[in-house]
Amino acid sequence: MFLIFFLLRGIMAEDSRDIIRDIIHLVLKDGTVVIETRPDLAPKHVAQIKKL
Repeated sequence: MFLIFFLLRGIMAEDSRDIIRDIIHLVLKDGTVVIETRPDLAPKHVAQIKKL
């Protein structure tokens, strides 16, 4: 939840038309969580997440 909070906070601060984002859909029993990654800010982190 902590990571999701900061990801969503960063997404809201940026204009989505200016940045191409990779999107991860995490399907949970209560619904789907959509996570937009920022490879421009943390390319190694995004690459590691994609490996999972």
